[in-house]
Amino acid sequence: MARVLLVEDDIHLRLVTRLVLEQGGHVVDESPDALQALRHLRHERPIKTEVIVADMRMPEMNGLEFVAELRTHDRLSPIPVILLTGDVDARDNAPPEVSVVIKPFEPSQLLEQIIQLTAATDTN
Repeated sequence: MARVLLVEDDIHLRLVTRLVLEQGGHVVDESPDALQALRHLRHERPIKTEVIVADMRMPEMNGLEFVAELRTHDRLSPIPVILLTGDVDARDNAPPEVSVVIKPFEPSQLLEQIIQLTAATDTN
């Protein structure tokens, strides 16, 4: 079980993804956009978020810009990020430390990514 911050501007996709994550046993916090997610993370003391699942396309700040901003904060930069996108070429544009899950995805794909990322951070 991990504490996941879900960043998705589409309320319907956010609801469905939240249900997938909760059925996978995870605790989910939500944010409708990257700017609110950054505010949430900056105020979280201590950092409880273990994984961030974010949409690639969001208004004001897209997923790649969000990741770049996270990486400028010492406290936030270690949090693993999974970007959700419908763009099959997105893997080529994402930083190597970011996981990309292509929409539509099977729930097991997303849940497996979270398991892999939290296992990797547990061993560090």
